[in-house]
Amino acid sequence: MGVKVRIYQIVNKKKPMFGVDYKNPFTNKRVREIIGTNRKHAESVAAKIQTEIIEKGYFKNKKPVIKSVIDAKEEYLDRERNNSRKKYPESDELALKKFMEFVPPSIGNRKTRDLAMSEISKEIIEDYKAYRANLVEHSTVDRELNVIRHFLYFAKGKRYIKDNPFPEVKLFREDLGRIVYFEGDEINKLLEACDKVSHQAKHLKPIVILDLNTGLRSITLFSLKWKDIDFTENFIYTNVTKNGHRLTVTLNTDAKQALEDWKAQSVGDRKDYLDEYIFKNKHGKPFKHVRKSFYKALKLAGLENKGAVFYSLRHSFCSHLAMKTKDLNLVREAAGHKRLDMTLRYVHLTDEYKKEAMEGIYKKKDGRNLAEIEKAKDLEDKKQRKSIMDKEKGK
Repeated sequence: MGVKVRIYQIVNKKKPMFGVDYKNPFTNKRVREIIGTNRKHAESVAAKIQTEIIEKGYFKNKKPVIKSVIDAKEEYLDRERNNSRKKYPESDELALKKFMEFVPPSIGNRKTRDLAMSEISKEIIEDYKAYRANLVEHSTVDRELNVIRHFLYFAKGKRYIKDNPFPEVKLFREDLGRIVYFEGDEINKLLEACDKVSHQAKHLKPIVILDLNTGLRSITLFSLKWKDIDFTENFIYTNVTKNGHRLTVTLNTDAKQALEDWKAQSVGDRKDYLDEYIFKNKHGKPFKHVRKSFYKALKLAGLENKGAVFYSLRHSFCSHLAMKTKDLNLVREAAGHKRLDMTLRYVHLTDEYKKEAMEGIYKKKDGRNLAEIEKAKDLEDKKQRKSIMDKEKGK
């Protein structure tokens, strides 16, 4: 709060008089006050007044603005919708909707429109966290909690709440060591099940095949347009990624065939399709997910208790690529990982591959391993000892 306190002098008396002149920012009134005949004293008083105004403005106890939960939520969502960097603001809307539905019963079944932001507490957030954990994956709960966290920081910045209760709430955090992926026979069962649900979801099988062979994240997969596919060079080019970087993905034979079959089925002979989403609903909008049809296929395949989710298709791609190539740098590049620890999760592989890899770790050029070399040395030592003993006996 910048306020300038001016020193002025009155010269129409025998001794000059000095005073201070400033505008009080709190009353918006001008103040003129005679201090005395000593200019240095007047300057000291002016400096003190200026300091007091600054401190009063800085340390002033700002009371929270009373705001209803509904109004604050709408204000926050409006800001997120206008945020050009926000890819899916509707996910924030859904997360806050679920939270708002939970809050009223937790504080006496009051109507949501009657709730003030100041009534949101750490206990309510913890109860919501436990409630959602019984219904969905921990990773999903964490994503919803992150939306709530951003919402509460927004509310604090607007002074709708005095303190943000969220810093005391801990997220579950995803277990980076737990990887659920499909083995070869399970993939065959899953694809057969996709055929069985094709009368309700024709798009499911090409989506599953494409993801099994490219490992694309959902955000990228469902944002693909036909113009992103290069059928000549067998590449996918897209900028819609988790980290916002351009991604180039190789199309293998299976992925390319799945796309060509789906193109013939969904596009036909039309020429004006390039700007259309590859996997879209009847309104021409891209699918947000295929959870319902995917879970139905899992159930038909007898894999519903495996703990698999749609993201397991990406895990399958990375796992099988790691097992086939034994090259984690290739896996990292193909998956689009920016952090090495994300790729290192796939060092689990299969027990058979581990045994095969460990068996010949110290093999020499002649094909022998350390155990065979040591055994040969022992035999050689025994022969030498026997030869020496025979010579001693001959003497």
